[in-house]
Amino acid sequence: MKKHLLISFAALSCAASLCPSCSDYDKTLLDNCERTSINVIYNNQYVPLKMLSATLVRQPGAKVLSQEAYFGDTVKLLLKVTDTAWAAGGGQGHDSLTIGTYRYVRNSKDTLGRVIAGFRQGTQLQWLPTDSSTITISAVDVKRRTVTGRYYLRTVSPAMVISGEFSEVCLLSIP
Repeated sequence: MKKHLLISFAALSCAASLCPSCSDYDKTLLDNCERTSINVIYNNQYVPLKMLSATLVRQPGAKVLSQEAYFGDTVKLLLKVTDTAWAAGGGQGHDSLTIGTYRYVRNSKDTLGRVIAGFRQGTQLQWLPTDSSTITISAVDVKRRTVTGRYYLRTVSPAMVISGEFSEVCLLSIP
């Protein structure tokens, strides 16, 4: 049994050393995450959030940026930007997004910038229905893979207005 485990471990180690993503590791990209910030403003109260993830995925005809942030186990915020204008600006291969405002309006075709907020109600996270939202991308650093901007959210049932900013959020880019 020990011999089998030793051979398996050796094979796994060899495979990991041949993995191209391992050899492309760049520690400076991880250092960029130290400056990441995101917040929520509700009822004139500013609350800093922690960034859980930010991923840029390429789909046919679009790039999709998904961000997830939280405050303890009481608040969760999801931001999703769908950039369909990449074709005019240099292609889908780079890690950039079009600078501008992306909108979501319930019951319409405006679905490019959706924000969803969830709040803890007892033991469950209650996701509030989004009436309208905007996400404005104000800066993208392609070399450092960071994005900066702000967001706005109006919910129904209950009616709430939430806004905030995100700064130098580092992206995981998935080709």
